[in-house]
Amino acid sequence: MREAIRRVLDRTERSLPKLAVWFVVLCCIGALFTKWRYGRPAATPVHYLLAIILFAGLMPVLGPKLEEYVVSRVRKLGVGGFKVELFQKQVARSRLEGELPTGALLPLMADELGGPGMYWYERLSFWLYLKFDQGEDPNKLDAESKDQYRSIIIAVGRAAGIMGHGTKCLQVLSHLRSFTDRGLNSDEQFLLGSAYIYAARELSAESERRAYYRKSLPLLRGAAKKNPRSVKILFNLAWVLDELGRYDKAIEYLRICIAADKKSVPLARRNIASAMVKQRRFTEAIQELTGIGPGSWWTEIAKDSDFLAVQNSHFRQEFENLCKLRQQEGQSQRLTPNGAAT
Repeated sequence: MREAIRRVLDRTERSLPKLAVWFVVLCCIGALFTKWRYGRPAATPVHYLLAIILFAGLMPVLGPKLEEYVVSRVRKLGVGGFKVELFQKQVARSRLEGELPTGALLPLMADELGGPGMYWYERLSFWLYLKFDQGEDPNKLDAESKDQYRSIIIAVGRAAGIMGHGTKCLQVLSHLRSFTDRGLNSDEQFLLGSAYIYAARELSAESERRAYYRKSLPLLRGAAKKNPRSVKILFNLAWVLDELGRYDKAIEYLRICIAADKKSVPLARRNIASAMVKQRRFTEAIQELTGIGPGSWWTEIAKDSDFLAVQNSHFRQEFENLCKLRQQEGQSQRLTPNGAAT
C-alpha cells in the first residue's frame, strides 16, 4: 500500500509542472481569442501573450537542462540572511560511494562466504534495509550511483541465496524491478528466478510454493533464451519444471546440461532419475543412475528422499545395491597401491 502511494505521489510530482505549463498556455490562447473577438483585455499587447505561449512551450525542453546547469554551477545561495545549499547530483553520488568502501562487494561475489564475506553481508544488508524503508527511488540517482546500487542488491541477494536465506534473497532481488532505465539482463533474470525457488522451499503451503514456481518460470526461460548454453540456468529451469510436474521437459533441459558440461553429469543424471521415478519409469531410472560413476555424490544420492520413498521393491533393491557398489568403488579408488588411504 505504501509503495503504491509513493508511486502515485511520484507521478503527481512529475506531472504538476507540465499541467502548470499547459494551464498558462490555455489561458493565453483564451486571452488571444477574447482580444480578437471582443477587443479585451485591451491593456495587454498581443505580442506579450504570444511571448508567454512561446516561453511556456519551451519550458519542458529547456527547463531540465537549465536546472541541471544551475545546480552544477551554484552551490550556495543567500536568501534573506539565510544560506541555502542546493542539492546536487554529484552529492548523491559521493554520498553513496562514501557509505560503501571500495572492495566491499568482492567477498559477496564468491561462491562461499568467509569471515570478511559474512561481515559485509550483514553490513550491506542493513544498509539496504534502510534504503528500502526510506522508500528512495533509485531512478533519481545518477547513472554511476544507479549501477552501484544495483550491484549491491545483486551481491546481497546472491549472498542470501548462498546462506540459504530464501525469503530474504527474493525480497532483496525483487528491488531490481524498481529500476526503469533498462530491463533485467540474463544474469538478473536467473538470480530473481532462482530466488523464487529458494523462497518457495521456506513456504509450508503447497499452493503458495507452486505460485512461486510459476513466477520463477518466465524469468528462467527469459534468461535461457538470452544465454541458451548456461548450465546453471538450465539446471534451475529444469528444477522448476520438475516441481511443476513437467518431467519430460525437465529431462530435456538436463540432457542439454550433460552435453554442454561433463562436470554436470552426476547431478544431472541424478535429477533425471528422480524425474523418471516420479513417472514410475523405474527401470530407466536405474539405468540413469548406473551412468553415474563413483564419487562423493553417492553419499547424497543414497539419502535422496525421492528414491527412498519409492514403494516398488525391485527398484529399492537395485537402488540399494547400486549405492553400495558405487560407494565401495569410490573407497577403493581413494587407496594407494600400498593400501594407504590418500
